[in-house]
Parts: sequence; C-alpha cells; structure tokens
Amino acid sequence: MKHHYCTCFDKGYAPRGLALHRSLLRHAGDFHFWILCLDEATYALLKKLRLRHVTLVPLSELEQHDPALLAVKPQRSTVEYYFTTSPCFPSYLLDTRPEIGNITYLDADLFFFRSPEPLWAEAGNADVVIIPHRFPPAKKDCEKYGIYNVGWVGFRRSANGLQCLRWWRERCLEWCHDRLDEQGRYADQKYLDQFPSLFAGVHVILHPGADLAPWNIASHTLRAGSDGVLVDGRPLLFYHFHNLTQVGDHTYDIGLRRYEIDCTPVIEVSLYRPYLKTLEKCQIFPLGNIRPAPDQVSGPVIQVPRTDLLSQIRRLWNRGTFGGAATAPANYPSPVAPVPVPALPARSAVLAIAALEKALRKRRESGWWFLSPRAWALRVARDELKRQLPLPPPEKPL
Repeated sequence: MKHHYCTCFDKGYAPRGLALHRSLLRHAGDFHFWILCLDEATYALLKKLRLRHVTLVPLSELEQHDPALLAVKPQRSTVEYYFTTSPCFPSYLLDTRPEIGNITYLDADLFFFRSPEPLWAEAGNADVVIIPHRFPPAKKDCEKYGIYNVGWVGFRRSANGLQCLRWWRERCLEWCHDRLDEQGRYADQKYLDQFPSLFAGVHVILHPGADLAPWNIASHTLRAGSDGVLVDGRPLLFYHFHNLTQVGDHTYDIGLRRYEIDCTPVIEVSLYRPYLKTLEKCQIFPLGNIRPAPDQVSGPVIQVPRTDLLSQIRRLWNRGTFGGAATAPANYPSPVAPVPVPALPARSAVLAIAALEKALRKRRESGWWFLSPRAWALRVARDELKRQLPLPPPEKPL
C-alpha cells in the first residue's frame, strides 16, 4: 500500500526538509511526498532538483484553493501563518487528489532511521493517527502546550478522518497563534488534545521508537544495537531534531541542555552525527536560524568534519588514483572560492576527467547534481582539468 506524506517549509528549513526526504527514500518503501513550498525561492530551487517521489505545491496554489486561509494571513505572524497551513495543506490534498487514500503530515525536522511500517501495522484501520509527546514526569507541565505532538498527524479518507481534519482546519483558521491563551489554546498543536474525545477511530501511537525527541529522551532507555539505536529495547523509527541550531560552518548546537539532557555517545554518534552529515549535504540554502553570538549557544555543540568532494579528490590524488605524480595542495578551499587543480600529464588528466564525469552523472541522476557544494566542486575541478588539455576530451559535458 502506498503511503502519502506531506510537509511544509520555507528556505530556512529547506535543508531539514531535504534531509527528511532522503530518509524517506531510504526507509519508507512505496510512498509519495507532497511538499508545500512556503516561499518562491524554495519552490524554484526544489523544482530544479527533480526530487524522486515528490510533488511540489507552491503556497499560492493552496491560497487560491483555500481563500479562508489567505484571509487570515494579515492577522498572523509568519510562523503563525505557517502553523495555520498545517491542517489546510492535507485538507487541500484530500480535496484535490482522489488517488490519496491516507495523508500524514510530518514536521520537516523529522528524520527516519528505519521503516515506519510498524506504525502502520499498529494503527491498523484507524481513521486518525496522532502521537504523544511522552514528557517525563519532571516536564509534565509542558503538556500545557499539547499532550500530542503535531510532528506526525495522519488522516484516512473516511467519514471520521475527513470530519476530524475539517474540524482541525476550522479551529486553526479561527485562532492559531504562537502563545498560550486564556482558553488553553496553543498554535496548531493544542487542538490535537481534543481528537480522542470528539472523534471515533483515533489511534494514539504507542511505539517508543516513534517521534523520539529532546523533550522525551529522559523517558526512555537508549542503547546502540547491531542495527541501530534501540529505544526501550525496540528499534528507533524516527527522531524529531527539534531545537537544532547552526552556530557556524559545520558546527551545530543540538540544544539538549534546554531539556537537561546529557549528550551520551549513543545520542551523539548514533543520532545526531548521521543526521548532521545528511544535513550538510542538503544545504542548498543556509539554515534559517544561525546564531552568530556565542553567548546564545545552549549546547552541547557538535562539529561535523568536512566531507566535501574537494577533500575526497585530494585523498584520491594522494593515493595515485588519477595516475599523476603531482601532489595535491595540502588544503583545498571551501566551494565558494576558486579551486586550484595541479597540472597533470594529458593521459592522467583525461582519466581524472572521466572519473569526475562519472561522479557528476551519478549526482545528476539522483537529482542533486547541480546545486550541492560537492557537485560544484566536481564541475570546477573537471573544467580546470579540461582547460589544461590541448584538445577537449570526448566526454559529453554535464
């Protein structure tokens, strides 16, 4: 059965959304991913990426379909308007795409480590699927912001599912602000508390490996298994990388101290480093919440070693992979400066160009070939090697 997922993000969250997409490609099986692009720059660039199993929807298309959403835009801040789209987007998809039998909204800062199939098996034929925050006893007061987390909210195309989604959309259009009010409402999230009492067919996910997050790590026991992280002895399915902030080049504040969590080796090595490495590959835009002031960093801070292709080319060069006797420069620059390429004998240059062309073809086929810093570095190195040749090599340029 094909599962449909949707999310929304602007250019500040685009790297996170692209990392989520990569994790779905690896683990989600038969799926389709619907992305609401919250600004024109995001839509323009993602359209060029030609992402697999993805359909892009510009915000203007949703607003044209849902005039009530557009009408509240002047009354909301940017983030509040984004919150308001959370129920409007899946509602739009079910209204306009008859092929969708179920739709699950995902926050863009989720990342899958294993298949979500256990969640579908657990939910069975439920019409609505929600997931609790699972705050530890010391953080129970945080439930004033919602017992359930809006990071995963699923709806089936059924009478109960559509009724629940319609109710959620109407409530968010009435009131959706980034604060607690006197009626106990908070953004788009607090409304989920009423789903189980108001609607039939609502299932609350119980799997401890679903929506593990900084706010609930203290509620669980984590250990590294042979096939990934185990949460209370069960496989970690996906993690919610909330409160993650880029504080410098390749350097991130993972924000666990806010929740009084120690960064154990399992948390750092098995959770955050794999995600950060993927995030680095997805930085077609800078992360939207860079903190320039060191005194604002809560920590802990993780630095991701550079893995760009310039470094890889240097290593291959030093191993003699290109067949040249020259030694590569000790320090290649970052992919925002000109790339020096040492002179090579003609035959070695042709072999190096062929290797670079092959790498670029693979990146083009995957949809990542023209925007990432790695592909940029490959193209510059290739073009510089071609310039050194007396005649152009026969390979077709990419």
